[in-house]
Amino acid sequence: PDFLYCNDVFEHVREVETFSATVYDCLADGGTFCFSTTDSTQSIAMGDISMFEHQHVNMFTDRSMALILSSAGFSEITTHRGAYGSTLQVTAVKRAQREVRDSAPGVGLRMARACNGYFERAASRIRAFERFYHEYPDLQCYVPLRSFPYLACVGDFGRSRVFDSNVAWRNKYIDGYASPIEGVEDIAYCPGQRFFVASLTFFDEIKATLAAKGYPHHAVQSIESLP
Repeated sequence: PDFLYCNDVFEHVREVETFSATVYDCLADGGTFCFSTTDSTQSIAMGDISMFEHQHVNMFTDRSMALILSSAGFSEITTHRGAYGSTLQVTAVKRAQREVRDSAPGVGLRMARACNGYFERAASRIRAFERFYHEYPDLQCYVPLRSFPYLACVGDFGRSRVFDSNVAWRNKYIDGYASPIEGVEDIAYCPGQRFFVASLTFFDEIKATLAAKGYPHHAVQSIESLP
């Protein structure tokens, strides 16, 4: 083929370097590999652990994406931020002559250097959440899948109420958490109550939803806004 396209696939592939090399080998000379995948650049830079949810087996930055594709032999690699959600829109071209191709361990080392300090930043974010959690025992969380890594760190496996805008999830359970997922219609403001919004991408949108329910600005926090 001259063109291969993947949407929301790359983040579910365990061996992305092998996968990329296979795509390269399948393409015709001059062919284009185009795909959309998750963008974790902001989370990695901040030390956010909300990306460690069960849906994705890999997380990427624009830098790691370029390293993976160049190691497979691709050139003319471009990445753009998606217009909706945390996504990377990526294109790469196969030339008739394969570019110099690094070994997988070399790529891994270069990606590790690109993420230096992540675990230290993550430890700091976890401590910030712990302080917030213990200060407000009736804390409520929005976006369950991204809240669970933080709740697990404080040993909460069902005490806090969790909410999501996906109506199909309302009153459903996720394995390992004892409380059901509630919907927007279940939210009722109580003075002094706090909300933790675990999505950096949709924080402003969710904050507006909670403001419409009566929650003041200071009552809604993200992992980025916690001191």
